[in-house]
Amino acid sequence: MLAARLHEAIAAVAPIDGVGGKQGSIRIDFKASATQNQKDAAAAVVASFDYSQEADAAWQAAKVQNKTGLIQAATNAITNNDTYVALTSPSNAQVAAQVKALTQQVTRLIKLAQENN
Repeated sequence: MLAARLHEAIAAVAPIDGVGGKQGSIRIDFKASATQNQKDAAAAVVASFDYSQEADAAWQAAKVQNKTGLIQAATNAITNNDTYVALTSPSNAQVAAQVKALTQQVTRLIKLAQENN
């Protein structure tokens, strides 16, 4: 998981194709669009990266917590959407609230997709 955590940390500051190597000799494969400032930021991430097992365990625990929260949010969204669909004649306020809720749900999905690229 350490490699995935390092990849995630670097990808947060620079467009990359991948990361390889081991502590002390990390290779970053930048996308052609990476600027020098982004490359410098990536180098700073590598220089300050915590390779400890404790940091890796904390990262993994946060991933599990985020996934659990995401599953709960999805369950709630489905319930709320089903409730809305069951309305025979929703009011303007209910329609507006549903549009807002759907926009928020789609925005979260887009952000999730961006995080996984």
